[in-house]
Amino acid sequence: MFQTLGTPSTAAVWGYLNQQKVPPALHRHGCVRLGHRRRHPWTIGWQPDYAAEARVYAKYFRGVRPKAEVAVLYQNDDGKDLLGGFKKAVVGSGIKVVAEESYEVTDPSVSALLAILARSEADVLLDVTTPKFDSQALAVDARNTRWNPLHIVNNVASSAAVLQPVGFKDVQGVVSATCFKDPADPQWADDPEMKTYTDATPARRRKG
Repeated sequence: MFQTLGTPSTAAVWGYLNQQKVPPALHRHGCVRLGHRRRHPWTIGWQPDYAAEARVYAKYFRGVRPKAEVAVLYQNDDGKDLLGGFKKAVVGSGIKVVAEESYEVTDPSVSALLAILARSEADVLLDVTTPKFDSQALAVDARNTRWNPLHIVNNVASSAAVLQPVGFKDVQGVVSATCFKDPADPQWADDPEMKTYTDATPARRRKG
């Protein structure tokens, strides 16, 4: 089973596939509980889990915003893994979570929640959302001239497909993290591993 997307869909088949010794390969989610390889040895993961991603952001804040006050928007499911991991990662530092709001995947919009978080006057917004809601949050942030936090977009939503509808000029300064090298990014043009990848693609062979 190749690259199921999201925690709910992966969790629905994860146990059964392992019982049948069918590898759930390169599944796309960050849920910590779905990473227990000892109990589910047939699982082949891909992206870092949410707790690991949270540690990346915590380390970043320690360097650029050591006294950061953080507002968090997150999906009310296993997306809480990132929030919990972040809180654990900043223990003993000057960084603190001052506001948090969750949404349901069936909600039409997160605009009202952004308005609530803005009242906290936090200087960082940790945006733990899926692409649809992330585009909404970025658009609301771009229109809000009174609250201008450092906007962190989680790995799940860090793509041009999310940023483009908002407008690239309105997302300048947004920070995120990713776990792979983008073939479209020119900074990797001379990277040996990227050359191996592009040389192996059908498109590259046709051009040659």
